[in-house]
Amino acid sequence: MRSESEARQDELLVDGYLESLGLNVARFPKHQSNKRPDRIVTTREGAIFYCEVKSLASPYDEAPITWATMGNAVSEPLHRAAKQFRSINGARLVPNVLAWVSHSYRFSQQFFQDFVRGDVRIQGEPIASLARERFGRAARDLRVVDLHLWFQENDPPTLIFVNEVPTFVRSLSRVFSLSLS
Repeated sequence: MRSESEARQDELLVDGYLESLGLNVARFPKHQSNKRPDRIVTTREGAIFYCEVKSLASPYDEAPITWATMGNAVSEPLHRAAKQFRSINGARLVPNVLAWVSHSYRFSQQFFQDFVRGDVRIQGEPIASLARERFGRAARDLRVVDLHLWFQENDPPTLIFVNEVPTFVRSLSRVFSLSLS
């Protein structure tokens, strides 16, 4: 678990990226509960999405760790984010974006894609199953998030669509200047 000041640094990193795209980033107004996303993001044209920032750090970087432990380390913050999105956007009127900031080489965007698929592969061959972690509670939670932004070290963020609601894919593709092929 990262400290409050470290988590704030991660939020500022994500804010800076979103603002560099010409987006307006605002903290979510205080709500009856703390279960709400971190940000409301709007475009100049008025399009809106909600954004939650989650940090991943591993106390295990120097020790052996199982794939299941890594899967659980992703599914827990995913579940918390999904609850936050549901509390504000239960009717799914606008897209939900989850920004992941990884501080561990073990939690790479490749591992996240393996998690979403449900297995770990090397050169296309499955070497470990993440089915229990992926197809349990995470299956429902992944359906709440329309786009995952993956921040790792000094790499540019990776955009990963998981829940492909067509209207949200189109609107987020425009926001992030992606061409749909």
